[in-house]
Order: sequence, then C-alpha cells, then structure tokens
Amino acid sequence: CYYVAIVPLAADVVIESLPPPDSLIVDTFLKTMSNNLQSEQPKQDTKQKRYFAYIAESYMQYPKRTFIGDGNTTAGVESCNVLYLSRHRPEDPALRPGLKYTGFLIARVDRDHATRDESFRHNDPFFLKRKR
Repeated sequence: CYYVAIVPLAADVVIESLPPPDSLIVDTFLKTMSNNLQSEQPKQDTKQKRYFAYIAESYMQYPKRTFIGDGNTTAGVESCNVLYLSRHRPEDPALRPGLKYTGFLIARVDRDHATRDESFRHNDPFFLKRKR
C-alpha cells in the first residue's frame, strides 16, 4: 500500500526547517489544519512546534499521476485495503489558497511469510546444513 501524507502550513513557515517526516503526527484533516495553523504563538521555533500531517490518498499500486486537493483519494487505482495505522481514512479536500503545502509518501510493505519461508528453505546454506 502507498499513502500520500500532506502537511499544510502557514505561508511564512520555511519548509526546510520542518522536522523529518517520521517526527510528524498523522491525524485527521481537521485536526491537522487546526494544529498547524494555530496563530497563538506565531514566533514559536519551527523545530519546537509539533506539526501534523493528514492522509490525502491511498493506493494498492503506485499511480502514474495524482492530484492532491481534487477530492479523489485513489488517483484512479484501487484504494489501499488497510487504513493507515488502522485508523486514518484518506481525506482529500480542496487545497486552500494562501497556504503552503508539502508532503511525503508512505509505503506499507507486508511480509509474505509463505514466500519468505520457501526462499529460506531452498537458498540459505544455513538451513540446508541444519536439515541433515
């Protein structure tokens, strides 16, 4: 599965000063907008502020092209059959003028235990020696 996470920001936030994607909190679109656009402490250091992202799209296969903010959460391909972190459904509302956006791709890889066991049994010298 692939998920597109979007981080909406106030126009004055420098994208390069954001923390890495794995430090961002994934939540709903509304909570993300509310958190990221708070104006209570506009001078707060970007490194200290906690930023949220929301899942805008999900796919079973990586699409050739996608548009964020068009209301379509699948880009014409099959949607991922698992919600992100088992609770975040894709939301793709229109992008708001005057805001800055960045995002990142999350790839979910599930193990295929049957394939893994099969490859270990036939190819790994360690397991070949142990069978004797």
